[in-house]
Amino acid sequence: MGFVAPVVQYSSGALLGSLTGIAPKFAGYFLAFALVGFLLNNNWRQFQNIAYADWVLYFINILFLSFVVLVPFATVVWTTYPDTTAGVLVFHSVIFISGVILYANWAYVRWRPYLLKKDITGQTLREIVYRNVSLPLASALAIMLAFITPILSNIAYPLIMMMLLAMRQRRKRFISRG
Repeated sequence: MGFVAPVVQYSSGALLGSLTGIAPKFAGYFLAFALVGFLLNNNWRQFQNIAYADWVLYFINILFLSFVVLVPFATVVWTTYPDTTAGVLVFHSVIFISGVILYANWAYVRWRPYLLKKDITGQTLREIVYRNVSLPLASALAIMLAFITPILSNIAYPLIMMMLLAMRQRRKRFISRG
């Protein structure tokens, strides 16, 4: 991602000042890492419930992974130009496209039930859809916010956590009623 040890005068103060200056790059790195982790976890959850894969499913997954590997580049662009609309749009767009492709992957499987494992429950199907839709929604909000305030557009990503918590609460209510 382009982290380089700072070259400064040999003193704790100078080193600390230099490290403080690259703190936003670290924050960007951790956000990007969390989002990639979320994407890959959702992909893994999908394949835990898929019995068979055809060539179209493989193609969709290759397309998905081709955007996932763009995340480090998009992160560098974003953290280099965090106060520009164009800089943050590169990052948000790559995350959005990755999420949409992942959603399309699951939609493709849902339209072809013979690809699914036979013992999958309706609750599992709904949870995977819910998880898959959370990232495109959050990144679409981030894209809209980028036109208003690029530097604060990342506040949209906690929406994912709120959606997952809402899903968990809904599941608890469903279980307690049943």
